[in-house]
Amino acid sequence: MVSNRLKVKVVTLGNSGVGKTSIILRMDGHAFVPKIDVSVGASFIIVRSKHNERDVMLEIWDTAGQERFRSIIPAYSRNARVAMLVYDITSLDSYNEIPALLRTLQRGPSSDTLQLFFLIANKVDLQHARVVSREMGEKLANEIGAVYFETSAKDGTEIHNVVSKITELAVQTFGKEDPGLQNLILKEDPNPEKKKRSCCNT
Repeated sequence: MVSNRLKVKVVTLGNSGVGKTSIILRMDGHAFVPKIDVSVGASFIIVRSKHNERDVMLEIWDTAGQERFRSIIPAYSRNARVAMLVYDITSLDSYNEIPALLRTLQRGPSSDTLQLFFLIANKVDLQHARVVSREMGEKLANEIGAVYFETSAKDGTEIHNVVSKITELAVQTFGKEDPGLQNLILKEDPNPEKKKRSCCNT
């Protein structure tokens, strides 16, 4: 019998300052914080959601964006089922870095478990400073096989819809698995400080 509760690990990657932590805190129901300390290492929060009467527990990991921490991504992404790749629409460098971050995931142990990818274009509240167009974002998402969203952690644009879509696709993709496998997937993670306030603006 399939358990009514589905547990899914989500790993979040992106350059420092793109807004990863702010997005995750918004997903957890927190208000926007204008300035958050830079992430060191990784931390995670639990977001509970539901799709078609199925309870879903998203274990969303926040990883440091600085290049010097890039080597630890494989360890913290182990057994992840979903990846959120985040860039800042006002930073071409953060957009251009997405393929390299994806390759880091694909070379790591999570390559055997990752099945769902989301490309998140953050800071759409800063349209006056935009340098990465929607068309560029959609093109990249199509190339890497990702679901595309444009968000603002500052005003909450599309944050709820990202959670809903991850939940929906997780139920469709992993919902019939043996619950014992779900427990195993979340069992072998490192043990950093939970709900650490870290990372970026907007």
